[in-house]
Amino acid sequence: MMSLDLFKQIADKIVNENITIDNFYVGNWGEAMLNPDLWKIIRYAKQVLNPKQLLVNSNFSLTIKYPELLLMSGITDLRASLSGMAQEVYEK
Repeated sequence: MMSLDLFKQIADKIVNENITIDNFYVGNWGEAMLNPDLWKIIRYAKQVLNPKQLLVNSNFSLTIKYPELLLMSGITDLRASLSGMAQEVYEK
């Protein structure tokens, strides 16, 4: 998992290089919301990189558990996976 400090180093380098980030996607493989620094990373990305779209990919269970963090993070889009809604289905 990426730490907040490492993300800040990368984001600051992007800003210093005058690179524009239009879309910022968090997650692809695995569950991004298991990273304890995720919400701080998202907030920092929103403040510093100012993307037009900030998307988090999630299995939705942790989104429901932490709705206030989701709302305060600054994300603009949430993509939730609905495949495998029950453990038995997921294991197939």
